[in-house]
Amino acid sequence: MPDKKILVVDDEKDLCFLMKGILEDTGQYLVFTAYDGLSAIESCLREKPQLIFLDFAMPGMSGDDVVHSLKEDQDTEHIPVVLMSGLKDIIRFEYNNKWQWLSQRPSVQQLSDKVPGKKQWDRLSDDIARRTGISAYLPKPFSKATLLEVAAALLE
Repeated sequence: MPDKKILVVDDEKDLCFLMKGILEDTGQYLVFTAYDGLSAIESCLREKPQLIFLDFAMPGMSGDDVVHSLKEDQDTEHIPVVLMSGLKDIIRFEYNNKWQWLSQRPSVQQLSDKVPGKKQWDRLSDDIARRTGISAYLPKPFSKATLLEVAAALLE
């Protein structure tokens, strides 16, 4: 019987189904899914996962808002969150404390807190994690091996 619970949140149901299958096939994880921000918060409170894979761009409540809600609740503040996005590079603007998509304009070079991109995924610095509540950023598409690597690393 799997001993670790993971919540996968994405408005693309096919991706949730695929991730659930990959993770559960290891025999190590029990995976729950949610397709919007509000359901994600409700699932966290009900299922008490040890890890959350969370899409950023969802209708209604964005991933950023979900993380903010989870980190304000004593029951969920400790759960590591992996922010996923197919929008590629992402940065955090200090002035409004919001995630923003990195454009192709040269002016973005002056912005700080660029999310690491040396690998397909990377853990964020402690400082960024403290301010954002995010444990890692996972750009879509990602490989099966990368998904399993991220889950194992954050659940060890």
